[in-house]
Amino acid sequence: MFNLNILPDVKKDILAIKVKSNTAAIKLVAFFEQLNNNQEFLGHLLEHNHGEPDKDAFNVSKWQAYWNLGYNLWRLKLFDLENVGLRYRVIYAYALEKRIPTFYILAVVHRDFDYDPTNEITKRLIQTYIKLGIGNH
Repeated sequence: MFNLNILPDVKKDILAIKVKSNTAAIKLVAFFEQLNNNQEFLGHLLEHNHGEPDKDAFNVSKWQAYWNLGYNLWRLKLFDLENVGLRYRVIYAYALEKRIPTFYILAVVHRDFDYDPTNEITKRLIQTYIKLGIGNH
């Protein structure tokens, strides 16, 4: 059984997205509700390269640069948003917490997000990851 924890910064991200696209914000919130209530979907969050357009709801991949440094960071692409030209990515981490595997949704960013370590959002994500005590960082 998996647990889902959507962090407060994500709510701010969605409010900022809502200013640009109410549709995107609504679809993201609906997806998080669906994800929270679907253990099968949550299980797919650990499958690198899971998801194909026209077959699955989303695609998952490791944030490879940080994965190689020992961070358990992932990104998710929602096909429902992609199909209507709304290109956002969900950044999340995975951790074992009190014997309950937990996914932490850390951010929702536009597809054009610069994954560079000097980017302010990347810094925020890494700081949050470290504060959560995930891994050995």
